[in-house]
Amino acid sequence: MSTDLLESPQEISLGITNEWIEQAHEKYGELTVTSVADKEGLKIVHEARMTIKKARTEVEKKRRELKADALAYGKQVDAAAKAITSRLNPLYEYLEDQEAIVEREKDRLAKIEEERLAARLLERVTLAQFVQWPAISYELQTMSDEEFDAALAVETTAFEAKKQKEAEAAEQRRLEDEARTAEAKRLAMIAAEQEAREIELQRKQAEIQAAQDARQAELDAKQEAIEAAQRVEDEAKAERARLAQEETDRIAREAEAAAAKTKAVAAAKAAEKRKAAMAPDRQKIVAFAAAVMEVRPKLTKKSKHAQDELYDAVTEFLKRLETIAANMHTK
Repeated sequence: MSTDLLESPQEISLGITNEWIEQAHEKYGELTVTSVADKEGLKIVHEARMTIKKARTEVEKKRRELKADALAYGKQVDAAAKAITSRLNPLYEYLEDQEAIVEREKDRLAKIEEERLAARLLERVTLAQFVQWPAISYELQTMSDEEFDAALAVETTAFEAKKQKEAEAAEQRRLEDEARTAEAKRLAMIAAEQEAREIELQRKQAEIQAAQDARQAELDAKQEAIEAAQRVEDEAKAERARLAQEETDRIAREAEAAAAKTKAVAAAKAAEKRKAAMAPDRQKIVAFAAAVMEVRPKLTKKSKHAQDELYDAVTEFLKRLETIAANMHTK
């Protein structure tokens, strides 16, 4: 590997030659460290870098030594130039100020003219806007006073005519608006009156309907009461009929039972008679009493009082039979 140094007009020796640099590139330019574990390679590279660092330090030291005299001379040149310039500057500035008097006056007059033209343009723009003159600023700026006054007079006349026309149109619109408002109020009053009549009619119809509804509700209530009473009566009749049928069925069952019992009793009596014909008189009386008890009728709950009286009478009769039987036994 080779590095070429820039050639200078004068050979300058800084302690390191081109040959030394070429040799350093050849010697160190392809050194490598293969890995973290390559301690020998790292040592060689480090020593090479230190060699290059030392060479760079020597070059920098030599550079400063060689440049010291040049820097001192440069400072002397700068000081001499500054002394001369400091004496020339006041004269230059004075002459420059004298030369600028004319330019400053020109600038002042130009600024005054610019401000005058700007003020005139602003005044013209304001007047043009007032009369709704659609002129552009360039036109207003380039017009002479006579041209502007003549054009402004024309635009003002047109503006006043337009305003008059607009005022007449506005008055016409106002009159039309008033007429429409009055008509709207009249129609609103008519509509309000019509609505009030309709509301009153609806109120009366509602009252009539309410009265009819109340009357109908009253009739419905009466009819419902009649129907309810009829249902109660029908239910009562049905209940009475059911009870009567049950009573009839019960009486029939009891009659059948009584008939069966009477038949059985008759059969028993016949047997008893046959037996009693061969029994003593006392036993006949006892058998008679038992037969009376057997044939005692069972009345309904409605005849409870008669049932009680019959029971008492039968009981008394049986007691008398027992007394007779007892007396017969003692005799």
